[in-house]
Amino acid sequence: MKRRTPLFLLLSLLLLTLAACGGSDTTTASSTPSGGNNAASGGNSAASGTSTPQEVRIVMGEQYFKLTSTTFKVGQPYKFVLVNEGKIPHEFTIAPPRKAGQTEKDEDAVSLLDADQIAGGQTKTLDVFTFKNPAPAGTLEIECSYPGHYEGGMHTPIVVEA
Repeated sequence: MKRRTPLFLLLSLLLLTLAACGGSDTTTASSTPSGGNNAASGGNSAASGTSTPQEVRIVMGEQYFKLTSTTFKVGQPYKFVLVNEGKIPHEFTIAPPRKAGQTEKDEDAVSLLDADQIAGGQTKTLDVFTFKNPAPAGTLEIECSYPGHYEGGMHTPIVVEA
């Protein structure tokens, strides 16, 4: 369904104890290249320096995201740990805010990072991701672009500081 370009970097392993979820599934996701007009873009940490990845835990469920941070720094590698505590599948996407009439396919084309089909009760750890450019308030958000999810409020604005 999605066209993905794999990130070339080392996967940091993380063991999580999630009694409420009954276990976890640690996998990697690929970054979708930016459409070129975005305020920020991402890449792998190997190209960006020697910083230790900062873990960002993102809990999702029916029509919400709960994040440990909504402000990020250019050049700092991040490891996103996605926990779906809901019952239905969700998606994690970092992209510009939706425009009227934009489809999930359109949003995927401009996303910086995307992880699809995160099943209910599943935990997914993404490859390390580094923002390369600043993104002021209102230019990027974390969202689920499945039909009805975004419209139901499943999106959270983020900021990327220089």
